[in-house]
Amino acid sequence: MLEIICLIVGFIFLIAGTSILIMGTSDIARRGKLSSLSIDIIIVAFATSIPELLVSFKAMISGYSNIVIYNLIGSNIINILFILGLVCIIRPIKLNNNTIKKELPLSIMLAVLFIVLTLDDLFVKGANNILTRSDALVLILFFLIYIYYMITIIKERREIRIIKRPIYSIPQAIFFTIIGFMMILIGSIFAVDMAHKITLFGIDEKMLTLLIIAFATSLPELIVCLTALKNNEQDLIIGNILGSNIFNICIVLALPIIIMGNLNMNCVSIIDILNFLIAAIILLVFAPIKKHIGKIEGIIMFSIFLIYYVYIILEGVL
Repeated sequence: MLEIICLIVGFIFLIAGTSILIMGTSDIARRGKLSSLSIDIIIVAFATSIPELLVSFKAMISGYSNIVIYNLIGSNIINILFILGLVCIIRPIKLNNNTIKKELPLSIMLAVLFIVLTLDDLFVKGANNILTRSDALVLILFFLIYIYYMITIIKERREIRIIKRPIYSIPQAIFFTIIGFMMILIGSIFAVDMAHKITLFGIDEKMLTLLIIAFATSLPELIVCLTALKNNEQDLIIGNILGSNIFNICIVLALPIIIMGNLNMNCVSIIDILNFLIAAIILLVFAPIKKHIGKIEGIIMFSIFLIYYVYIILEGVL
């Protein structure tokens, strides 16, 4: 019971810390004369992935490398199939041409690159599936290309002229940024340590990570998307989801590997990889038809998510 309480406290710190961090970083970005679109698509999208990043570092430091992998795969699947699926069930989301022709293909290319780098045994029979520092550098290079592309797209849009005034003073914005980051750090320590202790009682580590930790670290994306849906900011919804998923692979996974060494990926099953790939390509399958994702598409995504998670629960229990 104590471990469960501490785990819940950790999740509360993760969620509240992310909200405070966004308050601080967004206000600092406004002082740098960044447009509202730049802040929405880049700052907010990446800030909502900070929980995953700190959880990954904590898990690697503690020697629980499987949590890093399961959290990454789970978060990306949840972002697309659960969060975006839920949003589309509530209200259809329009996709602009840049998203369909460039952002979605980039996202799929990254997913395929991740799979190719992960599954070494596809190319060398009997090889261990390991992500090395060299693989991580490739992912970070892809991330830099993505950032360059996003900056180029933002400059092409008229929204670049929309610059909101800062809400807080400089000391307040810095304070919120530091406090938010510290809260996420504390939350990640609680979440990883308590999750590992709970697995010692016979709970399957993969099931626990995908059901609880991945959901908790994805809650900031859910909150941002539902808020954006309420305010009819559809670019923010897609930008937050795609940006978070790209950040998860290129930074959340790659940065700890570069700093702390190789990561063994043998715990990943073909079912995990398949659902990870489906989550990456499903938008490009739906988007060109109507240039929007509606209720039917949302139900399909949500259904695939439920099927995968039923499988995870059965696998963990049996």
